[in-house]
Amino acid sequence: MKAVAARMSVPAWIVFGGLLVTVVSIFLPFATVSLKLFGRTLSSHGAAADGTAKFVVILLAVVAALLALPALSGSRMPASRLIGLSVVVGLLGALTFVWFHTVSTKNNEGEGFVTVTPAFGLMVYAAAVIVTAVGVVLLWMDRSKTRQV
Repeated sequence: MKAVAARMSVPAWIVFGGLLVTVVSIFLPFATVSLKLFGRTLSSHGAAADGTAKFVVILLAVVAALLALPALSGSRMPASRLIGLSVVVGLLGALTFVWFHTVSTKNNEGEGFVTVTPAFGLMVYAAAVIVTAVGVVLLWMDRSKTRQV
């Protein structure tokens, strides 16, 4: 294990760390639902992602990790794997926009009595996807550097 960790590049650490945090974040509350009456909050609770959303995110994260496996050994990533990894991370990013839009739409349906706001889990998920995307960009940059040598 130490040998693999020593050979991993910084972009590989960023990608795998981002994917790990992405998976962990889907088990945290994605939205906070508050019931208000006469300007006072009567009740508030967190709403987690549903089972289908969790399954899709875990599946996409596993596919991304499999595509990024060559980065574990420190070898040059084939372009086809990087393209696939970019697409999968793009899909994870698209889910971020869908979920923020869903929270916004549900907030507008509340008629002022019920407010729905993004919760900690959704914020962590969005940050983790951004970090993963940065790692993918760095993998592309590393690939172009090794090509020129």
